Amino acid sequence: MPEDKRPKLADFGDLSIAEQKIVDEIHIGDFVSVDTGERPDARTDDNHVRAELIRFLALGGGDDLFVHEKGVCIGGAWIDGVLDLDGCRLSSDLCLHGCHFVAAPDLLGARCTSLSFNGSDLPGLQAGRLRTEGSLHIRDAEIEGECHLNSARIGGNLELDGAELRNPEGMALAGSGLTVRDALFLRHAEIEGECHLNGARIGGTLELVGTKLRNPEGMAVAGSGLTVGDDIFLRNSEIEGECFLIGARIGGNLEFLGSELRNPNGRALFGDSMQVEGNMFLRAGASIHGVADLTGARIGHIADEMSCWPEEVCLNRCRYGAFTGKDIDARSRLDWLELQQPEKYGREFWPQPYEHLAKVFREMGHKEDARDVLVEKERLQRAVRRRNLGWPECRWFGFWDRVLSCTIAYGVRPMRAIYWLALFFLVGWGVFYAASLHDQIKPNNAFIIRSAEWVACEHPLNVEYLDAKLAAGRPQYGRASAGESQVDCFLRQAEGRSYPGFNAFIYSADTLLPVVSLEMQEYWLPDEAAGNIGHAARIYLWIHIAVGWALSLLAVAGFSGLVRSSD
Repeated sequence: MPEDKRPKLADFGDLSIAEQKIVDEIHIGDFVSVDTGERPDARTDDNHVRAELIRFLALGGGDDLFVHEKGVCIGGAWIDGVLDLDGCRLSSDLCLHGCHFVAAPDLLGARCTSLSFNGSDLPGLQAGRLRTEGSLHIRDAEIEGECHLNSARIGGNLELDGAELRNPEGMALAGSGLTVRDALFLRHAEIEGECHLNGARIGGTLELVGTKLRNPEGMAVAGSGLTVGDDIFLRNSEIEGECFLIGARIGGNLEFLGSELRNPNGRALFGDSMQVEGNMFLRAGASIHGVADLTGARIGHIADEMSCWPEEVCLNRCRYGAFTGKDIDARSRLDWLELQQPEKYGREFWPQPYEHLAKVFREMGHKEDARDVLVEKERLQRAVRRRNLGWPECRWFGFWDRVLSCTIAYGVRPMRAIYWLALFFLVGWGVFYAASLHDQIKPNNAFIIRSAEWVACEHPLNVEYLDAKLAAGRPQYGRASAGESQVDCFLRQAEGRSYPGFNAFIYSADTLLPVVSLEMQEYWLPDEAAGNIGHAARIYLWIHIAVGWALSLLAVAGFSGLVRSSD
C-alpha cells in the first residue's frame, strides 16, 4: 500500500477516553485495561472502542503510533463495529479479554501468532481458515451464534474451557476440517447446538470434563472422520443428542467416566467403524440412554461395568482385544449380547458378536466361557433356522438339535460324547454282568450251540436225556454238576477249554466302540430264550451298539466341526 494511502491515527478523529488510554499505553507492551477492566454491560465513553482502531493497532499501527512487539492486549472494552481482519497477517498476538463485541469478528483466512478472546461476549466468531502459530483461547467466553472454525489450523491448543456457545438452531461450534496441533480443551463448557468436528484433526487430547452439550433434536457432537492423536476424555459430562463418531480414529483411550449420554429416541452413541487404539472406558457411574451403536468398531480393550450399558447395543462386526473391567464371565457377556435387537435392522440374528466374544475369551484364557458363548450362539442360530422352516422340517431339525445339544453341545464340546460313552459303557457292563450271573449268556457260534458238549451241559450230571438236535433215539447223559451253569460246564469240558471266557466289562466296551475289536462280541451273545433278563439284555445290546456308533460319529463330527452352523 502506498505510504500516503496507509491509515494514520489522525484518520480516526476524536478518540474516546478508552481509545485514548489504549493509544497512550499500546507502546508499553503491557495489558491495557479500559474502564474497570471487566466485561462491560453497557456502552460508555470510558469503555467504548471502535473495531477499526483495534484493526489498525493489530496490523502494526502507523508511522505516528508505535505498537509494541508483544501485540495488542486489551481488556474490558465495548467494541463497536466489525473487527475485520479477513485475510490479514498479524505479526504479533491479539488478546481481547473481557470485551463485549457488538458484531461478530471476522478473521476468515487470517494469520497470527496467537489469538485470545477469554471472557469476552461475542455474537459469533468467523474464523474459518484461520492460521495461528500458537494457541487460540476462548476460555470463559460467551458466544451467541456460530463459532466458525472450519478448516482453521491452530499451532498450539484450542481452549474453550468454561465457554458458553449457544446457537440452538444450527452449529454452535463449526470445526469441520479443523486442525489443532496440540489439545482441544472443552472443560466445564456449555454448548447449545451442534458441536461440529467432522474431519477434524487433533494432535493431542480432546478433553470434555464437566461439559454440557445439548442438541436434543440432532447431533450434539458430530465427529465423523475425527482424528485424535491421544485420548478423548468424556468425564462427568452431559451430552443430550447424538454423539456421532462414525469413522473416528482415536490414538489413545476413549473415556466415558461418570458421563451421561442421552438420546432416548435414537442413537446416543454412534461409533460405526470407529477405531480406538487404547481402552474404551465405560464405568464410574457413566450411563447411556439410547442406542450404543458400535457396528464395525475396532477397540483395543473394553473396560466397563455392565450397569453402564443402555438397553440396546449394536455390536455386529465390532472387534475388541480384551476386557479389562468387571464382569469377565460368559453369563454377564451373554446378557450384554442379548441387548442387541437385530430384527430392527432387518436381520434375525448376528452371529459375529458371539464368535468374536468366544475368540476374546479364548485369548484371555477363559476357554470354558468361550465354549459357553459358542453353545449359546448355536442355540440361537438354530432356533432362527427352525423358525424359517416348514412344520415337518422344523420338527425333524428340532429333534436333531436337541440330540446335538445334549450329546456334544452342537459340536462345541465334542468331549461330552466321551462322557456319554462312558455312561453307556457302565450301564452295559451292569446289564451284561446281570445276564451272565443268571446264566443267560450263550456262545455266539452256531457250531458250538449245536455241539454235543454244549447240549450235554444243559442237563445234570449222569442224567439220561434225549435231544432232537443230536442222534435221535440215542440216549445221552448230562454233564453239568449240581449248581453249575451251562456256560461253566461247557468251558470245563476238554472241548470248550480253548473257548474264550465271558467278561462283561470287555463285552460292554467291545460292543459299544465300533472302531475297537476286543474279540469278545464274536464269541458271546445274550440268550433271549433263557429268561427275561437275557431277553432284556438282547434288546439293550441293539441299543448299546447303535448308541456306540452314533456317539462315535458325533464325536468325530464335533471335533471336525461338521455339525457347527454356517454363519
